[in-house]
Amino acid sequence: MSSEFQFRRRIKILPGVVANLSKSGISLSIGPRGLTYNIGPRGQFLTLGIPGTGLYRRQKIGGRARGGEAEPAKTEPVLELSAWEGRPPKEARQFQRGAEAYFAEDYAGALAIFTEPVGAYYPDMRLMAGLSAYFLEQPEAAIEHLIASLDGSPQPGTEESLTGQLINPAVTFTVPVTRFSDGMLPYSQMLAVFLVIELIQLYGEMDNAVEIARQFLDHLEGDSKRLLQLSLAEVLFSMERYDELEALFENEIGALENEDNIAVELMLYWGETLTMKERYDAAKDVFIRAHRRSKDRDPVLLNLVQYARADMFERWGKRADARRYFEKLYSADPSFANVEARLKALEEENSVEG
Repeated sequence: MSSEFQFRRRIKILPGVVANLSKSGISLSIGPRGLTYNIGPRGQFLTLGIPGTGLYRRQKIGGRARGGEAEPAKTEPVLELSAWEGRPPKEARQFQRGAEAYFAEDYAGALAIFTEPVGAYYPDMRLMAGLSAYFLEQPEAAIEHLIASLDGSPQPGTEESLTGQLINPAVTFTVPVTRFSDGMLPYSQMLAVFLVIELIQLYGEMDNAVEIARQFLDHLEGDSKRLLQLSLAEVLFSMERYDELEALFENEIGALENEDNIAVELMLYWGETLTMKERYDAAKDVFIRAHRRSKDRDPVLLNLVQYARADMFERWGKRADARRYFEKLYSADPSFANVEARLKALEEENSVEG
């Protein structure tokens, strides 16, 4: 897999509370989806701009990690201001002022600058206005700006755009995509696409999320396409649109193997879709392949696959197989979901039949 995206795993455990699992341990994100504060064993991280220098540093809130020493701040150039010979155009100077405010976390100031009238580079300004509104916890304004940024040219992130010329491509923005996966995206059109899909779900605009995802799928390839397919699959599954999911997997995604966590999560949705369509033999095959490799795979995600496989057998009427897989899951994690109650119900049913 290319380095375009990096991922961490997320599990929703209560409304507004998500557990983030990574090699450094478990942390909690508190707040509505897409608008969260991250608190964990390494502390809370912010990106801080250094006014007037074009530099930024990543720093923990409080300056010290929980349970350990603070890591040294990492300083890198975030703005590259030598794109023009001589005096840059007024839009570039405006963008620079806004970006300096944005990376200094003066989001209100950045929003005011990015929403000033411009004659060119409208998509760049709207993208950054949307991100500023996002950090100000103004999701409706963020959605409006981000959608507006998808229209016009040059599109953010291209060589001709201000984001492409002035923001260091190594600087990324983390967007939560599914319960398990985040995408670390460059400042580009794709950042607007992924973030707006997540934000509009806060308002139950699931149909619009599907429409936007489908609009851009055909223009992507590689990791970015696979990640957007995963986002679309999650939305469709939450809407119980199993016919569309069936078509997505069979006509667009194609064969899947346990290659990475993203593929495993897609296979989870595929197997659950086949179960809902009562295509049990096909679902069984998907779950077997999804659970074939455990090394370097998220253990909670694999437990979800195991749970879905047990549930599939119970719906299929194969109670003994269902009990066997629920027992395996219970042995691995007795507190996982409602596995204890599911096992108890199957055992009681078996004793009545006996």
